[in-house]
Amino acid sequence: MWRTLTDAVPDIRLNTPPTRLADTTDPRSTHDRLYWRTIEIRDAILTLADHAPPELRGHAYDHATGCGSF
Repeated sequence: MWRTLTDAVPDIRLNTPPTRLADTTDPRSTHDRLYWRTIEIRDAILTLADHAPPELRGHAYDHATGCGSF
């Protein structure tokens, strides 16, 4: 999800995306990577929400709440 969203909105990335191999061998803690990616995912969602019609946002919210995501 992170890669797809940050590819769609690359301006929200704090750093250049690593290759998958480099990402798995990165010496930084997993917690730090997860923390920053969570922020980037949220930023991308907020940015993309401005481009979605209100009825689509409502449908997405209904779907997410129906799946137990919220």
